[in-house]
Parts: sequence; structure tokens; C-alpha cells
Amino acid sequence: MDLIKGKLKLLDRFIIGKYLGTFFYTLCVFVLIIIIFDLSEKLDNFLENNLSLWEVVSQYYAGSIPYYVNMLSPLINFIAVIFFTAKMADQTEIVPILSGGVSFRRFLVPYFISASIIFGANLASNLFLLPHTNKLMNEFINSYVDKKKELGNRTNIHMRLDSNTYVYMESFDSKTNTGYRFNLDNFKGDTLYKKLVSD
Repeated sequence: MDLIKGKLKLLDRFIIGKYLGTFFYTLCVFVLIIIIFDLSEKLDNFLENNLSLWEVVSQYYAGSIPYYVNMLSPLINFIAVIFFTAKMADQTEIVPILSGGVSFRRFLVPYFISASIIFGANLASNLFLLPHTNKLMNEFINSYVDKKKELGNRTNIHMRLDSNTYVYMESFDSKTNTGYRFNLDNFKGDTLYKKLVSD
């Protein structure tokens, strides 16, 4: 068998090229659509923090694009196989291949090679790339995107001040620094010693 000897036939190269080409093209289209929606959602945060285009691209999108690629790869792989195989069948490319004496098993070999390439790239990405890019993305989100959530109105706040004192607020308004339905509980051992309640 030519494949065992390390040689790919013209048919193998053709199918692998179609498979990987369709996969990467579809992946790029999906990622571009996600970036457009993501940018429209977070544009206000970028403008409020006076971030330059370079800061957004090098810190946020350099971290989020690998995340989206990794998340979408299994779905895009499935779509790519169906799309380009259906296109080959529509252009009657499969019938001559099988009529030429190629078995179904042999016909599937380039599919397995292509899927193995994608699997290897995803595995390497998960092990070596994503830990760094996710850290970069999360640091950016915590610094610029979710900052207002932390400083904004909060509800059902529970805090432990020390080993015996607990605080509860139903809600807190950061603009006026006002807490509502405030409770302060002080314990001695397992017994409630003092309770302060305020509306």
C-alpha cells in the first residue's frame, strides 16, 4: 500500500486539501462572525477605558480568538466533512473514484489523516497555547470589561468580618455607597450574641 510506504496518492492529497481547506475557511467565517458580535457587545467598555486598537487586539483578541477556535473546532470539523463530501457527491466525483477500484475503506484514509491533523493541532493548542491565551483574555476581561460589574449594584452580599462576626446586605448601591437591609450578627461560640438590623 502506497500510504504505508510513506507516499500519498494524488487522490489522497486532493481529499486532504479539500477537507482542510473547507475546515479552515468555515472556521475563519464563524470566528469572524463571533468577533463582530463580541466587538459590538464590548465596544462601550473599550471606549470607556480609552483602549487603543493595539491594546484590544494584542491583549483581548489574541487571547479570545484561540479560545473560540478551540471551542468551535469539533462543530466546524463536522460541518466541513458534510459540506465538502456533499459537494464532491454533487459534482459526481465520488462515483468515478469508487468505479476506479478504490474501496470505501481506502477512500476514508485521507479523511482519517485530515481528522488526525486537526486533532493533533487541537491537542497541542489545549496543552501549550490555551493556558497562556486564556490567562491573557481573563486578565483583560477582569480589568476592563467586568470591572463595572464588581463596582456596580450587588445583591445578597454575605461577608465574614472575623471568626465571630458576619454581615449580610440584601443590596448595595456603589454610586451612593448605600447598603439596604443590613444585618450584622455577632456570635459567641455557636450562640448568637448580638444582632444589628437596619433598613
